[in-house]
Amino acid sequence: QLLTANDHLKLRFHSLRTKMCLKTVQGPALGGPLSKMMVLDAGSAGNLLVFATGEKLGVALCPLDGNPNRHIAIIAHANPVTALVRSCDGKYVFTAAGNDSSVNRWAVHPEVLHATWKLGGEGVAPFIAQLDGGEQSECYKEMEDYFYYMQIRQTEFTQNAAWQISDRMAVKDIPDLMRAIGFFPSDQQAEEMMTEIRFQNHPASSTLVETIDLETFIKLYINHRPVHGVSPQKLAATFSALSPRGHVPALELLHLLKTGSEKMTDDEITRHICVLLGEDEENISRELALQVDAQRFATRFLGFA
Repeated sequence: QLLTANDHLKLRFHSLRTKMCLKTVQGPALGGPLSKMMVLDAGSAGNLLVFATGEKLGVALCPLDGNPNRHIAIIAHANPVTALVRSCDGKYVFTAAGNDSSVNRWAVHPEVLHATWKLGGEGVAPFIAQLDGGEQSECYKEMEDYFYYMQIRQTEFTQNAAWQISDRMAVKDIPDLMRAIGFFPSDQQAEEMMTEIRFQNHPASSTLVETIDLETFIKLYINHRPVHGVSPQKLAATFSALSPRGHVPALELLHLLKTGSEKMTDDEITRHICVLLGEDEENISRELALQVDAQRFATRFLGFA
């Protein structure tokens, strides 16, 4: 497999044969994307991922799963790290940075990282802790409720049969549940999430997994959701990329939605605009005659304060 890191702080595993994304996990959120990384064989302690981000040097336990307790980092230089190599015996890591004219040697102690991981908790608990409010949050309670609603929706009831509550739901319902709790993946992201679950036992088993339990869904949500929400600055940059003036006619924006990589139909666009604006189809025509900029899009369409 090929491991890549992107500027959304995600680590992605790809098949070398098909180039398909097999798994996405939350990467270290230490102020910026990873700039350097390599695998270090730590002998009986297993493999480690050594990485650099900005002026920091970090180590993560493999296999990578998105648990924030499985990595640690320290400030290695005053400037961003520009070079990262390991010793032949796997006991040391060497770093260099920019113009400070220094090379540092770092001893690697996997047992410290293992102790940090055990103290931080295993299983699903560290992932639930990343929700705002943790296990007592509204998000977690909604996630539980919607998880079982999905089971009800896919169950065929008969008059005399008792319904047994299951701890699993269908993989095909993952995108709908993600959207219900406020994460709106693209079609490609939704397909990658379902593929990740279906092929989680590959190549040990050729059987595809078609159901998912709540704990696995929580991990999937934490690993795939954006680390940072949509900010006013990001919206402004997006509209500046669409037009140097920073605003575009609403009809032109609709044209982009209908001709982009994930095209929307006229009916889909109309239905979504009606939902976002809380208006009937007859009353949205005046909105389509206006110019749309980042501020108007955020307040009128997304409902930001």
